[in-house]
Amino acid sequence: MNELLKSHLNNRKLTKLVENRTIYSASYSELSIFETHEVAEKIKLLFDFPVIAS
Repeated sequence: MNELLKSHLNNRKLTKLVENRTIYSASYSELSIFETHEVAEKIKLLFDFPVIAS
């Protein structure tokens, strides 16, 4: 797991401080990682499909 995290941190492009999104996709799935590096409130996430968020 540490190697996956290191790979993500080394290869992602931080373009926004709130809701910076990195996408990893495969044939039938997609993983979106949203990072927030600044205090944010009332961020609304809206999806047209099932998601797992934490």
